[in-house]
Amino acid sequence: MSTHLLPVVGGHFRPPAKLLSATLPLGQALWLVPEPTNEHDPNAIRVMLRGAKLDARAIEELREQAAHLEGYGFTPEDITENDWHLGYIPKTDAATIVRRLNAAIEAQTASGEATDQPPGWWPAHFDFTLEGKWAVRFTLPEASA
Repeated sequence: MSTHLLPVVGGHFRPPAKLLSATLPLGQALWLVPEPTNEHDPNAIRVMLRGAKLDARAIEELREQAAHLEGYGFTPEDITENDWHLGYIPKTDAATIVRRLNAAIEAQTASGEATDQPPGWWPAHFDFTLEGKWAVRFTLPEASA
């Protein structure tokens, strides 16, 4: 198994991702979703937040930020009732891990093991890089020979 810590890019194109990144607690569950039909990059890996999986502190903070959310056209309830595309793994990093990510998702699906994740999604967690940028931390099995 190898653990990765990678920044999340493109959030400024996805309101309210920037506000969400400011309210998420360290370790908040996120998800990685390969996006092979992405017109800009067939290796693209989307970073997703399941609003229903937000912890109580994050929900309370969203309520405190309601005026800011409304500026984006959202309410705290919109956040907790939907899945949110927060951004992407950087293109150069995605190109090096997408095959392993796809293989891990496929192996988990084939195992029939019950999980709480949507089909085709891989678990990750909210974190920060050493430079203070918001990031995603995840673990993947090593590539098989």
